Amino acid sequence: KDDLLAGAAGPSSSSSSSKRKRQEKEEELVLRRRREKTEPSRSRTALLAKNLPAETTRADLASLFSSDTSTTPPPTIHLAPSKLIAVIEFSHPNDARAALKRHAYRRFKRVPLYLDWAPVAAVPPPKQVVTTKVNPLPEEEEKDVALRSTTTVYATNLSFDATAADLEDLFRDYKVRAATIPKNKGFGFVDLASTDDARRAVDALQGATFRGRVLKLAFAATTKRKETNDDDDDDDDVQDEHERQTK
Repeated sequence: KDDLLAGAAGPSSSSSSSKRKRQEKEEELVLRRRREKTEPSRSRTALLAKNLPAETTRADLASLFSSDTSTTPPPTIHLAPSKLIAVIEFSHPNDARAALKRHAYRRFKRVPLYLDWAPVAAVPPPKQVVTTKVNPLPEEEEKDVALRSTTTVYATNLSFDATAADLEDLFRDYKVRAATIPKNKGFGFVDLASTDDARRAVDALQGATFRGRVLKLAFAATTKRKETNDDDDDDDDVQDEHERQTK
């Protein structure tokens, strides 16, 4: 009879024990979820060092934790201005775990080193490098910018009886250094003191009437100069320049 009673009570007791264990696990799971909601999320690659001595430097911490990253870049040390707290950021979670295990509560200077996983919010974001993409100028614009850096103005549609002195007089307000007009060619060149003078002259005189003709001005890339007693050679050089400018 006693054996029968014991056998009958056995399964019931075992069932109650399993039920209690299930309830405990469920309660533990609920508590864990509540903690996860209330506690700040933690970084997997950064450690928080607390209660540091006031004389702690970034170099001290770098020297201490660099031994934990033999195959990866050294950790980044973020030391607070008070020097009492720091964030040590590793490039790999394995390095962070190894450092936590090796240095937690070990003596650092004269006090124990308090280490914990750093809250994500405490880890400074990586510095963003702002790059500005410069679009290259189209070929024609690039050529125009280069030409506007010259001090020589190329003048066309000139009257055939115009002289260099006439051209100098026309540009007299823009610091003329020299003017040349080949005989009966209808074009010429004016050298000015600066690129600013050349730009102002072109802007002001473009389309002006000069000796009965509408003046056409442009920036000259180069100006050939040859000192020779042969006028025909000079005319050939200037004609070559004219053909090059008008291509």
